[in-house]
Amino acid sequence: MINGHGNDIHLYEGQIVADFSSNVVPYGMHPLLANFLSSQIKIARNYPEPDAVSLSKKIANFYDIPEESVVITNGSAEAFYLVAHLFSGCSSTIVVPSFAEYEDASRIHKHTQLFIDNVDFAKKSNFDTNLVWLGNPNNPDGKLFDADYIENRCKQNPNTYFVVDEAYTGLCSADCSAINKVSNCENLILIRSLTKVFAIPGLRLGYIVASPTICEKIKSLKMPWSVNSIAIAAGSFIIDNYNMLVPNIEELLQLSRNLQRQLKTVEGIEVIDSQTNYFLVKLHKGKSSDLKSFLISNYGLLIRDASNFRGLNSSYIRIAAQQESYNSILVEGIKQWITTQS
Repeated sequence: MINGHGNDIHLYEGQIVADFSSNVVPYGMHPLLANFLSSQIKIARNYPEPDAVSLSKKIANFYDIPEESVVITNGSAEAFYLVAHLFSGCSSTIVVPSFAEYEDASRIHKHTQLFIDNVDFAKKSNFDTNLVWLGNPNNPDGKLFDADYIENRCKQNPNTYFVVDEAYTGLCSADCSAINKVSNCENLILIRSLTKVFAIPGLRLGYIVASPTICEKIKSLKMPWSVNSIAIAAGSFIIDNYNMLVPNIEELLQLSRNLQRQLKTVEGIEVIDSQTNYFLVKLHKGKSSDLKSFLISNYGLLIRDASNFRGLNSSYIRIAAQQESYNSILVEGIKQWITTQS
């Protein structure tokens, strides 16, 4: 899906003062990272490493996993399409609602698709498809599965590969990452991001963690130079200075909890609890697209119309917490819109 994701701020040039549609950390880039990137423009004159192996080594050392278990990608999106390509013509179970690229990537590569909602997925032990795709934490609802649950499902289904999107593991209150389970689960494929927490999504930087056998096969499908030089440099700088650069996630999660609590007092909507910085809201009246337009026109606020997530409809919006002052304006804006719905 080219269009229809969140963070479509490019469509509203000059109109948006706060972007609730993007799940990226709202504080912006750390000044040290910004200064570093400003100094790196000169490296754009040369080709990048064809496979970003220097960054693979840094990530492997950081997480104490084999270098052969890491593949650097042009954001998580490239990773989804590479995995789907590797299993072309196979069958996939996709846990919904979820990020559209799981479905799109597997459809393009001619997978037979089955869909299951995350409530039923949590109850299900055995799977018959070649792959199972899920987000953890899930986008758009923030649903979490702990690492032991993922490991157990892998071991119960040795002939099924579990493709787990961990792009938002750094933006939740629990440590749900299964990165330490990969060595024990040959059928576990993790897809991770280096851009959400550090507010650099425009650089497109992600990576796959899987068994060396799977990673070697994925590398054989990957085009050279897919990750640019500045993105590789940014990733290396982040890993080298991780503790200094990582933002105060607990502060952000408190903003999310406060915003969820405020919205729960608003009549006419239902807040779906989340342990992440983003969450779903269900409207009892009106359409999500109309609310989105109202907030843009009257307040300069951008929310995510969640109607195009499989399993949701035009009653749903997704909100990612911002600074307290903007959160208060959003609450007031939603209240005002509800008064127009009779």
